[in-house]
Amino acid sequence: MMAEDTASNSPPKSDFERRLTKGIDLSVPDDIAGWLGRGLLLYGVPFNYLVPDERMLPPESIRFFYLDQAWVQCLLEGAVSVGRGTERDEMVDQELSNSFLARASEAGASLRDRGRADSDDDEAKASELTKLNWPLTGFLLRSSVVAGWQGLEVVASEGFDSTIEKPIGVLKALRIDRLGPDVLLCLYNGVIKFIEVMQPLEGLHFGASPTPKGGFQKLSVRRVNAPAGEQLPGPKAKVKKGDALDVPMRPGVNRVVKVKELAENLEKKLKGMGAMDKEGEYSLFTAAEFGLQMVESPGRVRFEAAGMKKNERKS
Repeated sequence: MMAEDTASNSPPKSDFERRLTKGIDLSVPDDIAGWLGRGLLLYGVPFNYLVPDERMLPPESIRFFYLDQAWVQCLLEGAVSVGRGTERDEMVDQELSNSFLARASEAGASLRDRGRADSDDDEAKASELTKLNWPLTGFLLRSSVVAGWQGLEVVASEGFDSTIEKPIGVLKALRIDRLGPDVLLCLYNGVIKFIEVMQPLEGLHFGASPTPKGGFQKLSVRRVNAPAGEQLPGPKAKVKKGDALDVPMRPGVNRVVKVKELAENLEKKLKGMGAMDKEGEYSLFTAAEFGLQMVESPGRVRFEAAGMKKNERKS
């Protein structure tokens, strides 16, 4: 789906057309505008219209897209034509056709804000926050991560500053929805260049990485022989490939760790790597040191949307 600007070059209306629409209120009611706004954001559009073939979105994949403004215009005009029954209805539709996209854009821009507003005042402010900045872009993510973490957080931006590890030009989210157990649809106001997919910030967890053959391993450790706040992995604390620490599990029991054996193995590993002193202030391996090694912050993955350009036009 790619974006193109549409312009109206309607011919002058005939006297017959003027008579048919004379005395008719041609404003679009707010309820209808809201319905059009949801259509613009692809609510109610069958999934096979978005992904015609499953091979276009295989498991563990991400696909970026442009939302075609002309395609959306046709979608909205087709939707409102269902109730057309007379020549007068058709003339009214023609009169309103140029305003469908404008009203839908106005409603769609603030649809997510209105749904998240805490009060009437917040809703009033939200409705004035955004105007659509075509072309709109988005992505579909199909992954077990979507099914595994219900509270995934996604940030889309126009750039990323690697020196401060922060996104630049964060884009407004127009829609973030799970379309299925493992499929996430996100739509943004502008052109995506980078996205970050993160576990919820409260998602601290017992950290061990699964292995292809089953079981778990510790792939990195933190320095213990350093002041608080400076224990991040350093050059001498990295576990080299093939030197990962296996997490001992109880036989015949699903996902139960032998904590005492794991603690002993961690202490031995840290001292052998020079990440823990063999004597002195930083030589004791207690529950605090064990927690420092095993508790990990929420995971984060960054994607670059290569080839997404503001002025790109394709069919």
